[in-house]
Amino acid sequence: MTLDDLRTAWLSGLLSLIGIVVVTWVLVWQFTTAYIPIWVFVAGVIAVACWALLGDRAIWRPAWRNGLVIALIMIVVGGIGASPSNGLLIVPVAVGVLRLVGEPRTPLWIGGSAALAAVCLIALGSLTISVSVLGLLSLEGGVVLGLLGGMNRRQARIADLRERELLERTLLAREERARISALETRQSLARDIHDVLAHSLGGLVIQLDATDALLESGHVGEAAARVRDARALAVAGLGETRRAVDALREPDAVDAARAVGAAPVRADGVGAAGMGAGAGISAEIADLVVAHERLGGLVRFSEVGEARAVPNATAHAFRRAAQESLSNARKHAPGVLVTMELVWEPHRLALTVSNPLRNAAAPLAASGGGNGLRGMRERFDALPGGHLSAGVRDDDFVVSTEAQLE
Repeated sequence: MTLDDLRTAWLSGLLSLIGIVVVTWVLVWQFTTAYIPIWVFVAGVIAVACWALLGDRAIWRPAWRNGLVIALIMIVVGGIGASPSNGLLIVPVAVGVLRLVGEPRTPLWIGGSAALAAVCLIALGSLTISVSVLGLLSLEGGVVLGLLGGMNRRQARIADLRERELLERTLLAREERARISALETRQSLARDIHDVLAHSLGGLVIQLDATDALLESGHVGEAAARVRDARALAVAGLGETRRAVDALREPDAVDAARAVGAAPVRADGVGAAGMGAGAGISAEIADLVVAHERLGGLVRFSEVGEARAVPNATAHAFRRAAQESLSNARKHAPGVLVTMELVWEPHRLALTVSNPLRNAAAPLAASGGGNGLRGMRERFDALPGGHLSAGVRDDDFVVSTEAQLE
């Protein structure tokens, strides 16, 4: 309950208390002066007692059905005694109608029926004494005032409930968006970690195998060079993995970046939004080609078209696609020639990587679980016009990627 709700509840309770005290005092005065008969006094006591039990609007929340019964009793006894009490008991009748009609959980037809019943009971009670038509109409007007006040309260409470529901839905939607955003970030980082480990660990295995063969043949100098290359590869992979793990451990930094419109930092240190130099893609792929060749692989890389600035997310996806494709080639077809072609078009960028299939299974082939291709496909599905296909074509395994350039 907010501070405004608390103030409204206190004010409503204070007004109810004042009304109960005034009606009770007048009722007792009328009875002690023999101004009203005893049955009217009893009806008034019951009506005032129901009014007191009805209390503030809070009673409707835990047991609103009990409040419904209490309000109906108040309307019945007050309606019968309204005329004989010289209009005094019209007050609890109007309050009862207002409470019934003003409660959104009470069907409106119940409040309307209660108001109609009050009109009839007031007319019935007026038969016990002489009441002018104007006096009777004024009493019936009290019921109308209660009905109008109840409708106004009902509309206000319905609007308040809708506002609260809208606020709750907004908060839930905001929490869900934050959860989905965090999940997408973690999935992206998981893909990056997979690619880094596949590239680094796969390269280390190749380097260590080559080192072992060189040592057996007595080529100690070449073996030492292989060990140094393996160490450099391990250091680079460890650095990328550490950045990805740090990003996982600090989700608030990612959320804060999203909140201000900045790009969350990926495992490779670049943002997911913004623009990067097109030449950077070519240079990064060229570095991957050099690393592949140092691991004993063969690559023929070509670039068609004029490089230009591309979104960082696009550059990141193409870099990871090239890295994963070369890692897969080393894993499933070591020693074969890998052909890579990067094509720049006016509104499109495409990368195609292909290598001949090997008849015999490579030693590292069993270590693959399909997560690399799945990760690449997820990255390109998130790009404008992004698409990735991978499969056998004319005895070659071909990976084709493309994305739209704005």
